[in-house]
Amino acid sequence: MDWKEDLQYSFGDIKSIGDGWYKVINGPWKDEKIKWNTKIGQKHSADTLEWHSDNSKPKPSQADLKTRLDEILLEETWGTVRGRRNTLLNECDWCVGNDSPLTSDDKAKWVSYRQELRDVPTQSDPNNITWPAKP
Repeated sequence: MDWKEDLQYSFGDIKSIGDGWYKVINGPWKDEKIKWNTKIGQKHSADTLEWHSDNSKPKPSQADLKTRLDEILLEETWGTVRGRRNTLLNECDWCVGNDSPLTSDDKAKWVSYRQELRDVPTQSDPNNITWPAKP
């Protein structure tokens, strides 16, 4: 089973607190206690989720869990995009330094390219990034 399809990951980071219970560390259900009642190979779902009686928020629905999982996957994809962008920025640091051997015109092209790289996270879809061309 692909972990990206498993709603267990809708809760993000969790911490074991004993007897099969977990405390949610972050996200919309932070500090709530959960337990999964699943068998090996069975997908996690709202039906297999046990919600502790001490929890202050209502138990999430299947749609709530799927929405949160999609948010987490989107955050991870943007993280990958930012990582690639940072690598590309680091690779051309030499172009904009005071001791760069480039002409002022060439340097201006690299400055523009670097700004386009910094603007990459403002694009709407991390799965369809338009990367700027190196000068």
